[in-house]
Amino acid sequence: MLLAGKNPDDLILTNAQRSELGRFNVTQTISALGKFKTPSLRNIALTAPYMHDGSIKTLTEVVEHYDKGGDKNRFIDAKIFPLHLTPQEKADLEGFMQALTSQQPLE
Repeated sequence: MLLAGKNPDDLILTNAQRSELGRFNVTQTISALGKFKTPSLRNIALTAPYMHDGSIKTLTEVVEHYDKGGDKNRFIDAKIFPLHLTPQEKADLEGFMQALTSQQPLE
């Protein structure tokens, strides 16, 4: 719980609790609570683990996460909802993300 007028750095929070504050940690505005910067999809297959807390290990798991509508919480955006993708659509989506990854030079 945040207290009015208190700096979040002065509150006793675990690292997990502080990470859930999202962009609030940067902006100090209440409307930024639970919001996170979305990184580029370029080279997405090389940037695991995924999500702000590294809780999702593979692109397959990311697709499943969003297909089910994400994790319900009080900060979830209304634009996140269950997609009900078919197995082929999930495979196509993951294939598309793989295609955004550059070939790595041979060592």
